[in-house]
Amino acid sequence: MTAMMPVGARQYTDGNGRPLVAGMVAFAQPNTGGATLLPIWADERQQVQLSNPVPLDASGRPFSGGSQQSIWGTGQYQEFVYDFEGNLQSSAMIDVPFSSMGGTINGSVTINGSGESTLTVSGDITSTNGNITGAMITSTGKLQAGSANFTDPITTNGINDSNEITTPDLTVTNTATINNLAVNGTFSSAGVLDVDGVNSSGPITGTTGTFSGALQAASFNIGGTIPVVGAQGGQATITSSPAMVTFPVAFNSVISVVATPVFTTLPTDIGGFFAAIGSVSNTGCQITVQNFNGQVPSQVSQSITVNWLAIGT
Repeated sequence: MTAMMPVGARQYTDGNGRPLVAGMVAFAQPNTGGATLLPIWADERQQVQLSNPVPLDASGRPFSGGSQQSIWGTGQYQEFVYDFEGNLQSSAMIDVPFSSMGGTINGSVTINGSGESTLTVSGDITSTNGNITGAMITSTGKLQAGSANFTDPITTNGINDSNEITTPDLTVTNTATINNLAVNGTFSSAGVLDVDGVNSSGPITGTTGTFSGALQAASFNIGGTIPVVGAQGGQATITSSPAMVTFPVAFNSVISVVATPVFTTLPTDIGGFFAAIGSVSNTGCQITVQNFNGQVPSQVSQSITVNWLAIGT
């Protein structure tokens, strides 16, 4: 998202109009007195980063790598021009618009949401110090911002947000972990939340959510349905049958439960054991274990270990 600096490859001169031979020009974050230098490039695609400050040649023009250079950048800069002795000659604010080539945004971004205002990025979208407000963002990288507010769908591989995300449709193809892939404030949606998993330190609100992984939040306020598909499993030692197994976390609805004995060496007259699932609730299930002679473990003075797996929402 770079554009040509308004200064381009212009000639720098002193107060008398003479070229600033062997001087230099620096581009810094505004209002830092030149202490915080920002990235600048020799090309629109940001493939060749220039040293900052940039030296000036005998004609007072930016010079690097054996030739005169145009200077590309994006966002807000404060330009500082010095003579060969390091004396400040001038200072000016530069606001460089961004194009479609990619870059880093150090301020706020506003996207109007139609035509060229729609932002499509093949990498990460980063706003270092500002907010992102807009109607449509599509990114195969990560979205990182002070805050984000979208009026239309956003599609991205990841989110890292220190404040809050508001969008009618949020699709994250990676896990949405709020505080890493994060929202420390409110995570809200007027439409569908479709993510692999969410861990939020704040409330989650919306109308419909589809989650293929874990869903955790300080509070929920969902007007629609939230199918969360998950699995729990473990081992149980059965001495009397049927035996009750309690799920570590209660399901909203159980889809299926299976159990399989862990085979051990038993006397041949006892025979092999199999497990069957009895009654099932959202908090647990009954497991019946018996051998092919119809005997339960207590009848043959044995304890049988079974592996169990429960799938639910």
